[in-house]
Amino acid sequence: MGAWYFLMVAGLVVSVRASLAQESDDTRGAWLLIGLVSILIADAPISWDLRNANSNLICLGLVMMGYGLLGPLPLVAGTLVGLALSLKLYTGLLLLYLFISGPRRAIGAAVMTVFILWIVLPLVIFGPEGALKLYSSWKEQLRIISDPFLHASLAAKDAGPPLVTLQRAVVNMTGGEFGSQATRAWLLAFGLIWAATLSWYAWCCREAFRVPVPSRAALADWVVLMLAPLPLSPWLEPYHAVPLLVGALLCVVVALDEAQVRSNQLVAVAAVATLLLFLVFKLPFAARGFGLGAQFLVVVVALGYLRRRLAKQRTGHSDKAAFKT
Repeated sequence: MGAWYFLMVAGLVVSVRASLAQESDDTRGAWLLIGLVSILIADAPISWDLRNANSNLICLGLVMMGYGLLGPLPLVAGTLVGLALSLKLYTGLLLLYLFISGPRRAIGAAVMTVFILWIVLPLVIFGPEGALKLYSSWKEQLRIISDPFLHASLAAKDAGPPLVTLQRAVVNMTGGEFGSQATRAWLLAFGLIWAATLSWYAWCCREAFRVPVPSRAALADWVVLMLAPLPLSPWLEPYHAVPLLVGALLCVVVALDEAQVRSNQLVAVAAVATLLLFLVFKLPFAARGFGLGAQFLVVVVALGYLRRRLAKQRTGHSDKAAFKT
């Protein structure tokens, strides 16, 4: 457990340091101050992950280390992204990013890592029959966690994991039932809002879809891709939202950058201030799904507004340099 907690803290520190890989020496020198503000904003998911000794901070550290090393060491970066995907499936869209934006060695390393961990090792360790049972158990687990009757049972007993799904928030707000037509209608409405927000972000990327990594524009893309699946998850727990840390950090950096145009700074400040409001005015846990959904929307909208201008800017750090530890 001591070793596991060390990895969790290391993941947290690496996430902050690697997220500043594209910044100037002065900005990277202030990593601790910037990191403290960002950790304050993302306090809830970080503290939940630490308390429960989960793997989300480790996963985020792997992802962000891969981001920082993608330029000079694409094979290592791809391997790290593949390891992160094997820990948490919500990082899976980063494979699509690597496939589109490259480099090819990174996507090759990521796919090979996933293939070894998901196919080769189960076959070697458990044999063909045991591997099939393993895959079947994964499929059954996905079926179970999507079952509205399971969610209703957990809610009635007030037992199980601390789920903060949108479905639970809707049921607690409306007094409806899990899986009912009215509940599904609410979920569909938010899903359409979320899809429209993600589509708008993609539209903001149209003029500079492929950008150097590391760069602020690329960091925004990685944040959005990690957040994209979370609101739709039927099994969303508080610590799954740790990518908010990186989104908050990017907004803090832009807000403090005197070289930014005034409108960029104001948008970043507004995003940071709005996220801080969730610390001051805490929603009841029964409605926490709405709170997380709102925070995701704030981050994606802010980064979408900033994305086009960030893609045209260069910071004081080389685009191909690795982050310094």
